[in-house]
Amino acid sequence: MARRQTYVRRIRAEIGSENVLLLDSGAFLQGSLFYALFKGDAVAEYMEDIQYNTTSVSSREFFDGPDNFLRFLNNVSFNTSAYNMDFSQAPLMEAHITPYELFVMDGYVVAVVTVVRTNLGSTTDLGPNITTSDRERGLRAAVQELNDLGIKIIILSISDILLPDLEQLVVSVPNIDLVVLREYFFHGDGTDAEVGIPDGPYPLLIESPTGWPVPVVATGNFGMYVGNIRVEFDALGRLNSAVGESILLDETVPMDPIIQASVEKRQLDVDDNFDNVIGSTLRFVSALAFFLLPYFFPDLNMPSSPFTAALSNIIPVCEGGWSSREVPHTGVRDGHCYG
Repeated sequence: MARRQTYVRRIRAEIGSENVLLLDSGAFLQGSLFYALFKGDAVAEYMEDIQYNTTSVSSREFFDGPDNFLRFLNNVSFNTSAYNMDFSQAPLMEAHITPYELFVMDGYVVAVVTVVRTNLGSTTDLGPNITTSDRERGLRAAVQELNDLGIKIIILSISDILLPDLEQLVVSVPNIDLVVLREYFFHGDGTDAEVGIPDGPYPLLIESPTGWPVPVVATGNFGMYVGNIRVEFDALGRLNSAVGESILLDETVPMDPIIQASVEKRQLDVDDNFDNVIGSTLRFVSALAFFLLPYFFPDLNMPSSPFTAALSNIIPVCEGGWSSREVPHTGVRDGHCYG
C-alpha cells in the first residue's frame, strides 16, 4: 500500500486527478495475516489515504459476515457497488452499497457497475437479510438502465470469475466498454503472475456484439501490482484507444512514509502473532483441488479455501486466496502460507 500510494499520486500528478478513476474490483478484505488480526481496519485506513474512487463487492468481503464488512464501509468515504445484490432488508449496508457508481470525466458520465457470482460459496456469510440474483441477468438489467439514462461509457468491475466466463458475459451483454478484473487468472500460469506479465497483448481485448473491442485491465496476484490502462472514447462513447500495463510495485517505486510508518507499527502486532502452532489436519490436504472445485462445480457448495475445509477457518488464507502446495497434517502455524 505504501508503494501504491506513491504510484497513484504520480499518475494523478501526470494527467490530473479529474482524469483518473482508481478502482478495486473486490477481494480486498481477505488474504493475509494483517486481515486476520485487524479485520479490515488497516485496509480501510490505507484505501482512504490513497483516495480510491470506488470499490466492488465480491464473495470475500463477506467471509466474516456483514457486520465486519459494514465496519469497513463505515471507515471509508467512498461507496462500493453490486447491482445483483439486494440490501433492502439491510439498510445500514444499503447506505454504502449502490447498484452502480457514476463519475463525470472530461464531460462524459462514466458508470462503474459490479455483478457478483450468484452462488458465493459456503465460506461467504451474507447473513439472513442479504440476497443475490443471477449475475448475467443483473448485468443485462444494469446496462439497460444505464443506457436508458443516456450513459454511454460503462465500466464493468468484477471479481470471482474465470476468463472464459468473463468473455461469455461480455459477449452476452452488449455495451460494456471496459472491464476492470481483479482475478489473477487473467495471467495464465503462476510464473507469469509472479512477474506481472499477462499472456498475449495487454490489455486483453474481447470482441463484443457491437463490433467494438472491450479492453480488460487486470493485475498480478498478491497486491503487488497495479493495473494501469488509459482509454479514449469518441463522442458516441466508442473506444478509440486503450493502452496500459500491469505495474509491479517493487523497490523502484518508493514507499509513502506515512503509510509505511503505519504498516511498520502494525507489523509489531503481526510479529507477536506469527509462527504459533494453532492446529493440525488428519492428513495432507490438496490445496489446489479445494480451490478449483467450487469454480467448476458451484453446486457442490464446498469451501473455496483449503484452510477453511481443513481447519475451520482458524488460520488466514494465503495472500491471493489459495495455496499451490499441500497443507501439512502436523504443526500448522498461524501466519504461514503453504503455497
